[in-house]
Amino acid sequence: MKQSDQSELQSDYLKKWHTHFSNALRSANSNNSLEAISNINAAMELACSTDLLYSWNHLQSQLPLSEKQQETLIALVASPSSNDERIYLAHLHLLSHDYFNALVLYKSAEHSTSLDFYKGLAYFHNAYYDKAYQCYSQYLNDYPLKAFACYERGLTLLKKKQSNEASDDFQTALMANGSHYEYHFQYAITKINQGANNDILEHLNKAISLNPQHYESYLVKGNLNVQAKLGEEALEDFNQAININPDRPEAYAKRGALYNNLYKDNNKAINDLYKAVKLIKADLEDSTKGDIFLNRAKVNQDIGYHFQAIDDYNKALEYLSGSHHLYISRGNSYFALEEYKKALDDYTKSTEYWKNSAVSHYNMALAKENLGDTKGAIEEYSLSLLERKNDVRAISQRAILLAETDDWENAKKDFDLAIMLNPQRAQTYIDFGDALSNRNEKEEAIKAYSHAIELEPEANLYFTRGLCKETLQDNEGAIADANMAIECNDGYADAYNLRANNLAILGKHELAIEDFTKAISIQPDNGMFYCNRALSYSKNIDQLKALEDYNKAVELAPEYNRNYVNRGSLWVDLKDYSRAIQDCDKAIQKEPLNDIALFNRAVSHFKLGNYSLAAKDYTMVISLLPYDHVAYHNRARAYAQLKEKEKALRDFNTSIDINPDYVESYFERAKFFEQWQIYDKAMEDYNMLIELRPAAPHYYNHRGLLYERLNKLDEAMEDYNSAIELPPHLSDPFINKGNIYRKKGDLIKAIDCYSEAIEISPKDPVAYSNKGLIYYDMEIFHEAVENFDQAIALNPEFAHAYYNRGLVFSKQEQATQKALEDFQQAIDLNPNYINAYKEKGHLYFKLSQYNEAKDIINQLIKVSPNQAYAYHFRSKINKALNLQEESLEDAIKAFSLDPTNYPLNS
Repeated sequence: MKQSDQSELQSDYLKKWHTHFSNALRSANSNNSLEAISNINAAMELACSTDLLYSWNHLQSQLPLSEKQQETLIALVASPSSNDERIYLAHLHLLSHDYFNALVLYKSAEHSTSLDFYKGLAYFHNAYYDKAYQCYSQYLNDYPLKAFACYERGLTLLKKKQSNEASDDFQTALMANGSHYEYHFQYAITKINQGANNDILEHLNKAISLNPQHYESYLVKGNLNVQAKLGEEALEDFNQAININPDRPEAYAKRGALYNNLYKDNNKAINDLYKAVKLIKADLEDSTKGDIFLNRAKVNQDIGYHFQAIDDYNKALEYLSGSHHLYISRGNSYFALEEYKKALDDYTKSTEYWKNSAVSHYNMALAKENLGDTKGAIEEYSLSLLERKNDVRAISQRAILLAETDDWENAKKDFDLAIMLNPQRAQTYIDFGDALSNRNEKEEAIKAYSHAIELEPEANLYFTRGLCKETLQDNEGAIADANMAIECNDGYADAYNLRANNLAILGKHELAIEDFTKAISIQPDNGMFYCNRALSYSKNIDQLKALEDYNKAVELAPEYNRNYVNRGSLWVDLKDYSRAIQDCDKAIQKEPLNDIALFNRAVSHFKLGNYSLAAKDYTMVISLLPYDHVAYHNRARAYAQLKEKEKALRDFNTSIDINPDYVESYFERAKFFEQWQIYDKAMEDYNMLIELRPAAPHYYNHRGLLYERLNKLDEAMEDYNSAIELPPHLSDPFINKGNIYRKKGDLIKAIDCYSEAIEISPKDPVAYSNKGLIYYDMEIFHEAVENFDQAIALNPEFAHAYYNRGLVFSKQEQATQKALEDFQQAIDLNPNYINAYKEKGHLYFKLSQYNEAKDIINQLIKVSPNQAYAYHFRSKINKALNLQEESLEDAIKAFSLDPTNYPLNS
């Protein structure tokens, strides 16, 4: 209790007041109602006719009666019949806060000046503020300088929203008695409500000096210090209020808001606000309850707890009437949770309190934009600009949407206006750059990003500009921007990835791999980075590592189609065509028109002999890329394998029409013509190849083979010599030249040619095999076998080498079994190897093993049923087996197939 109050308690008035209550209690205990009534009425008359009373709150704080004692006094008069009894009971009900019954009894009592004051109190606490004002005014007509009456009337005027008049009453109270804290406090409150700044802190400090335990004075003073951004002073005030009464919630709420707004200490803020909510009691004013939940909502919103924030905003709305700010705030939390429809509803609701609010319409625009209502969003940005004509953010956002709707003329006007209004705002240049980039105006976009970088040289801006440069194939420029982005932020994974991609485009794959690895170290779960690094590994650096990276990329990002496309390409390079088809199938399932996956699947089908499927996929590629000469070329090869002569020729021709310099199509068409024995056309194509690529030795070599087929050996030899003279030195021309020498019987020169071929390609089995044949012709069998052995060692599946070695062994009586084994091995490797069947059959016949000979020839007939020689030879075998009828049948069959070479008398 204040020192001034303690001195008042010692005053005669207070002693007399307490004496009246003591006498009333004694009278009540002795059932002397008249004496009790007289003392209570005298005590209340004393209170309002002397300087004892400062305020109704102050009077109640001095009341020497317990609740039970008040009940005893009330029970003394069960049914009031006299005016004094009615006044007595009215006073007791007023003191016990039963304001309704107090008012009823006061109204039934006869009028007196003191009753005007008490009746005013009863009206006030029953919320009849006009009646209360009239009663207080009547009392003040008789006692114009009674401070307590001026004070209570001032409180009534505040309820009537008449702040200026209330201020006058509080000032009058202060003039009459400047030593009571409540007068100073309420006067300060009215000045705050009026927006005045003078003397407010002086009166609050005076109130505190008169009553250091006055909770509300510290609370209001703290609020003023918050507004003045005097954080430490405000914190001290709220702490003092909490120390005075730690069971009240208001100071915790205010301190929590201070921690959040000024100190950005979310932990302390949320702790205080949860404490405040916990301390809310039913009798707390609704506005205070609402403010506490509102403050906690703001903190929850600031720290990203939007579900909790929405709950708090909803709770605040239970106690507060809605407001523009409250609905905007709750809408912002809905927006953060991507509940754009609910956000839009709240923003729309906020316009009921402020119809033309620029903030409301701006936020409505953002919500509509996210709901896909671009037209509606543009309209809302326009409405927000009616109130804030120079709002650069709204102008820039509207420009973005206008650009998206292809209204570039108006979008450009908005961007220009935004830049003119604030040329120092980097975000406008960024938005302008993005819009230009989306229009594929990359050079102009780079200019816009450059302006933004001048204002805010941040890592993401260098990165974005680098992406534009990459699109323009300015790889060095993109690398330079990536370097700057990394310099700004050495943990920027995307910047390392950008630099790596451009290094890879420049063929610097080892440096690219280093950057991809750095990006992965920063973001180890980014599948795209693994996919990109795999592409660099696949460029003849380490295909197994590339495969590992693609597998990891698929694991991390199974939805990223490029992983399957690129891994499919790698399987093609690794010649694992079945797995390539599996990945291409997955890619095509996700993206049916992916030309790369379709192309790779076509290649794989071709390699696996699925020529129809290959042709089908190439047809899809051609439908997507009608000028892809390679697709036509490859489909032609598939048609050629399917013996679809006209389709193949048409596609070869189309490929050449699209790209007359594409030598592969001339080459394959030449071989195609040879297959169909259209030798003049084949020769034209070889001539064109040599004209297009006069330094390519293999084209001379192939033309030489065609000349050789046409028995133009001199021309063939000339082409082989031309091929031999040109780099890179090939072994095939020497082999083919050796073959001509063998035909001409010049075996020594043939051996020399095969030896040259072996020197150039020591792992070429054909050169060894052909050299072995020369030694076979020369009957130098051990040299022949050595060469055939070498050919087989180099290629264990080389059927010709086994056949040729079998010929050598067949000439040696001690090696006939080896000969039979070699002929069989040749047949096993190539079931259509006619000569191998013939030679094995001959050898069995020579060894008089006729049944075995017949079995082999039967196999030959099964493989080649129109082979006249097979029937002729089987006729001889049947004759040796004394099977005359079967011998005759075979002889007749051989004659029917080839009467010239196998007449019946043979």
